[in-house]
Amino acid sequence: MRLSRYISMTSDLHSAPAMVTRDARIITTRLNGNSGRIASIGLITAICLIVIMLTAPLGGTGMNTGVRKENFPRDPSSIYAPNEIPSQYVPIFLAAQRKYGVSWNVLAAIARTESDFGRDMATSSAGAVGFMQFMPVTWQEYAVSPVGDNPPNPYDPWDAVFTAARMLRANGFAQNPYVAIYRYNHAWWYVDLVMKRTMTYATRMFSVPAGPVKKSS
Repeated sequence: MRLSRYISMTSDLHSAPAMVTRDARIITTRLNGNSGRIASIGLITAICLIVIMLTAPLGGTGMNTGVRKENFPRDPSSIYAPNEIPSQYVPIFLAAQRKYGVSWNVLAAIARTESDFGRDMATSSAGAVGFMQFMPVTWQEYAVSPVGDNPPNPYDPWDAVFTAARMLRANGFAQNPYVAIYRYNHAWWYVDLVMKRTMTYATRMFSVPAGPVKKSS
């Protein structure tokens, strides 16, 4: 599953309102007489409702009033992220990106896939644990605490995300993100799912200012 496919999907979705409006003009010009004008008004009204439904999820109309958006990168391609990613975790993903060079949206997509951002951290049938669902032996190999205040804890979002980023970098993320994600979980369907969510959150890797890692509660 290639990156260009998801970029193309996103572009098509953004262009949908314009395409609908174009088709409406073509249909309207073919209608004649009073009945045609009445039908045109009804058709245009329906089209307006369709455009509103298409653009509402993209623009963040405020229906999700409890979402804090100040932590999210300001970029048109991240418009879906505030509606799905709990904003308190975004600084963690960005800090891990800054340290290990693994894109924040990839880390967010893995967190969503593995534990639904910590909502389901039950031990898996295979024995994986924690926020990013590590097998114990893998955790022992890559575990890291970003500020070294306590032994790394797989249930701590900071420790788990930084450990995942460290593992992905060691597995060649900079050279081939797909292979690195595959080595995180040996299934290509998993790679496809993570990359789909990655492209939903943002279509590029964000640069973040350099600075020390500050672990917040």
